[in-house]
Amino acid sequence: MSVARLIIIQGSARGGKGTLTRAFADYLGRDHTVRVIDQGLKFRALAKLALESDIDIEDLERLEIFIKSLSTRQAMLDMLLHAYTLDKQQLEKEFYTLAINNASGMCGKLSSTHDLVIEVLLSEIQALASDTEYLLLDGRALQKYGQQLDESGIVRCILTVDVACSPMTAAKRLVGLPSNAVIEDLTSEQKTAMLY
Repeated sequence: MSVARLIIIQGSARGGKGTLTRAFADYLGRDHTVRVIDQGLKFRALAKLALESDIDIEDLERLEIFIKSLSTRQAMLDMLLHAYTLDKQQLEKEFYTLAINNASGMCGKLSSTHDLVIEVLLSEIQALASDTEYLLLDGRALQKYGQQLDESGIVRCILTVDVACSPMTAAKRLVGLPSNAVIEDLTSEQKTAMLY
């Protein structure tokens, strides 16, 4: 089999990367083996683990100690294996709550989080590249890792797509509203949720 081809779909949170990634996967999956890697899900898994472990996400020192733990790394890998078995609706319910959104943002402030999720990403790609024709990578600012993997010969990075949407659209999506929701028609609670 030839080297797996890597397509990177990158952009801001809730900007439509996942929707575009699923469209690519559906189209390419008709004739090829396709695997999707959701890089943001790694941050969400760490956030969920922190919340389930009663870690104060505002306490960045304690959060960093938690993230650097080998048991947290293993728990994250186990949680990702579980997440990959879920359909879109189940995934949204388990990993896209407001609490996890906020905790994920706090986890993302730590360099140790980025080190861990990149380490796991590179391991995932190496493991999947040998028996996959197309790897679709959904995340933020991942082009440099795609180039590194391409230069190392693990994959052939054939395309990077930058997805952009307005902050208002991203805010609507973040709180579970359709992107075409009219602000004037929203309740006070929905408007308030968009601010956070």
